[in-house]
Amino acid sequence: EVINSAGRVKDWFDEYQDFNPGNVDPFRVSPGRVVTHFTQVAWAETRYIGCGYTHYKLRNDDNPRFSYKKLFACNYAPGGNMIGKSMYKIGAACSACPMGTVCDKATGLCYTPGESDGLDSSGGSTRSPWGIIAFFLLGIIAMAAVCIGIIYVRSITLRSSYPTQEPCTS
Repeated sequence: EVINSAGRVKDWFDEYQDFNPGNVDPFRVSPGRVVTHFTQVAWAETRYIGCGYTHYKLRNDDNPRFSYKKLFACNYAPGGNMIGKSMYKIGAACSACPMGTVCDKATGLCYTPGESDGLDSSGGSTRSPWGIIAFFLLGIIAMAAVCIGIIYVRSITLRSSYPTQEPCTS
């Protein structure tokens, strides 16, 4: 099954509608709001994302209540969502681009000249081998997070499927 990863990330970014702009600097999260996908995607220092996807069955039996589940997870580097830190610098677009970067007038974002999204027009990679290795490692880390989630879900499922036993008091 094909996963629309760009669509998933866009869904996370759309959480901006529930985000209080007053929580940018210092970063904090308002109770009852699901916004940390957006804030991680928008975190200024994050430059790389590696995502993983799995499709798994929760139980080994044929019970239709436990059909196949889907899990999509991403890992970001450097990570963000650091309470008390700044999500990004508040100001006009590109007003504080770091040295060695320039402003992309179309997006209002700073970028490093010579870097691309990793693909050329033919679909081939334009990144250096180290960039490819870093992106690959982020994907492995994301898949490890997915596997840990599956192990946790399975352990909870197995634990809840057995009746609790009272200790002997004789």
